Amino acid sequence: MGYFENEFLVLWARPNQDECLFQLHAALHREIDPVHCHEHYRPGNWVPHCTVATKIPKAKSQAAINWANRNRMQFRVTLDAADCVRFPPVEILSEIGLPSQ
Repeated sequence: MGYFENEFLVLWARPNQDECLFQLHAALHREIDPVHCHEHYRPGNWVPHCTVATKIPKAKSQAAINWANRNRMQFRVTLDAADCVRFPPVEILSEIGLPSQ
């Protein structure tokens, strides 16, 4: 688990380091100029993650971080789609189904 601290705390699950993710990200940005993307999603800034909780108020941030540290686990996921989103708030602009393996 990891977290981003902004106005609110955001908890997220971190995938194992996989060079394939970064290769896919680089290929995407060969097609889409990074200047058109939010700075957090540009090459060199992007952190692969799956958001678990958003808008955790500052008063509960430490409790949420403690919970995440106590509840570490490993699990497998299968991604079935890739979304193009705009935020905030998150709005799905388009979705592409991914082939199953």
